[in-house]
Amino acid sequence: MHGNDLPIRLVSRDAASGTRRAFETSVLHRSEPGVVSSYDCGDKDRDERARLTRCEVNGTKSLLDAVDRVPGALGYAEGYAAAQRKHVVSVRLNGYEPDIEWGRQRDYPFWTVEYLYTYGRPEDGSLTAKFLAFMDSDTAKNIMRMYKHVPCADRQSLPATVCRP
Repeated sequence: MHGNDLPIRLVSRDAASGTRRAFETSVLHRSEPGVVSSYDCGDKDRDERARLTRCEVNGTKSLLDAVDRVPGALGYAEGYAAAQRKHVVSVRLNGYEPDIEWGRQRDYPFWTVEYLYTYGRPEDGSLTAKFLAFMDSDTAKNIMRMYKHVPCADRQSLPATVCRP
């Protein structure tokens, strides 16, 4: 896909973001480049001397709003949320499109696993135990797939190291 020749403006998540951590770890293999030079994600209105135009936002919606609004903006977000935006397109990495099927997804370097934790083993019949059982069900699997996530309930297509009991 070819686009307009525009200056790139980086839209990043803030330092507390798990999405940012996954992006830095799996794609960049280092911290994000450049200083935060923009408040509005469009102009260097925070640091005119900066090499890059880069802003930070605190959530997926804010990031996608900026990418949708600012010509030349480049950011990263959860796949389903990005796919809901008419003007936001996915980016190929190493020649691969993002894909939720494990056989194809593992070639796209930007993904991570979300884990659930409990304090000790939940009591049988407790709300926590019921929630964990639900998360391992076909119903939960179908809901997760609808939102473009690879569910651990579908263990046969995932490596054992991804889904830990």
